[in-house]
Amino acid sequence: MKTVRASQLYQLRTYVLILNNNYVISSLQVLFFHSLIEEPKITKFFNTKNLR
Repeated sequence: MKTVRASQLYQLRTYVLILNNNYVISSLQVLFFHSLIEEPKITKFFNTKNLR
């Protein structure tokens, strides 16, 4: 049972990591387009949203 749980947890963790990476990439794209308009908000975003 323990090995099955560990593998399931590992799969779930990798899945969450993939989701987080997609979110970071999309938010970075949004940030890039916003940077063309207003730059100071990028530093604010990176200060408030620390990568966990």
